[in-house]
Amino acid sequence: MFKKIVSGLEQAHLKSLAAKGGLSCPACGTVMHQLPAEMDAIVTCLSCGHFGSASEWARGNTDGNRVGRADQPPAGTRIVREKAGSFTTWHIPPSGNGGGLVGFGWVWTIFIAIFTFAATTPLWLTKITPDAKVQVKGASGAGGTLAMLGFLSIFWAVGLAMLYFGYRMKNAKHRVTIGNGAVTLLRDWSGRKKEKSLPLAGLQSISQVVFYSRNYQPVHGVELKGSSGKLRFGSGLTPEEKAWLVADFKAAVWPQSQAGLQNTGARQASGQPQGIFSVALPGSAAGGLIFGVLFALIGGTFVGIGLLMMSGSHGSSPGFFETVDAGFRGIWITMSSVFFVIGCIVTVMSARKLGIETRIEGTTRHIAVRKMKKGLVLEEKLFDRAQVRDIRASETGQMNGKPMKKVELIVGQKAERIALWVDGEKADAAVDEVRRALG
Repeated sequence: MFKKIVSGLEQAHLKSLAAKGGLSCPACGTVMHQLPAEMDAIVTCLSCGHFGSASEWARGNTDGNRVGRADQPPAGTRIVREKAGSFTTWHIPPSGNGGGLVGFGWVWTIFIAIFTFAATTPLWLTKITPDAKVQVKGASGAGGTLAMLGFLSIFWAVGLAMLYFGYRMKNAKHRVTIGNGAVTLLRDWSGRKKEKSLPLAGLQSISQVVFYSRNYQPVHGVELKGSSGKLRFGSGLTPEEKAWLVADFKAAVWPQSQAGLQNTGARQASGQPQGIFSVALPGSAAGGLIFGVLFALIGGTFVGIGLLMMSGSHGSSPGFFETVDAGFRGIWITMSSVFFVIGCIVTVMSARKLGIETRIEGTTRHIAVRKMKKGLVLEEKLFDRAQVRDIRASETGQMNGKPMKKVELIVGQKAERIALWVDGEKADAAVDEVRRALG
């Protein structure tokens, strides 16, 4: 059922992209106007040769990422690149753009301030004027005020965090230096400097990743990910600047031929293939179970707050503010109930998947994808090894700030989906292991 819903949404998205002019190649940006009928069909770029499933291409178009070229800075950029011996340095001035966080942060904080005053006023009024008609069930005086302030402190923290990161994004300048076996990021904000380095030997990827969402649209920044950590910056830059920096960094870190392979994402021969191998994919049930339980607990807690702490006694003919209060309480309880139900559904679905392991196993003739539990094979798909062209992991979303990816096996002119929502880093590691086994 869930897979059918996802497939239907992907098909609708593909049609919307067709109406907007086609798919853009994730590697070189060339527009492909001839769209496949199915999301699992393989699309090949006529310009650079990159191939991947239609869903992978569609995801790249959804992200809105541009594709840059090394040594070709966009017109009007204020970023300055300098070379001194074996060192290359990019000086990135403050963007002056808070990415919408500053404005939204102020709106959020002002609203929470007004809500805090309105929510706590009846509590201390009951202490000052005991004969007041407004009463809060289960909370009165200083104790009730502290309980409400404790609850609202979470929303205060969100607003202040948005203001902090928004102003830092707007006013901080950065310097990226690549050379002498390391890449170093220096951030300077109002004289406060912070520097972090990663060894080039352990650098795994240079790409644009989602930092946060604004108006339901992902906002990307530049990420350099290594085995010992990550360097992230640039969400306030223009899309053209981000794309150029990613391409420039790749050209500086890897030889140009390797940078081209990094861009296309195609599997290259990596040595002698393994005749027999078995690789386990990371599971998603545990993460989904935790997410579902937390969602259900939060939703249930909010329902309890709405039923116990937002109920009040009014006169026989309630006025305007009492009516507004009752409406707000109804909306609060309804939305909280929806969250609670979603959490329960995710919890049940994830619990049913616990203990199920997906393995990719190979012989000299076949590649098998097996779902197993306690040594028993629950489901099996068998493919001719000669027809397997590659295995891919592409981002499908984020959970708690971590990228989640789907894994696809490229077989002939079709992409076989193996997993839909797994930890991004673990998915990349599994994909690399399978690629080495394929040779």
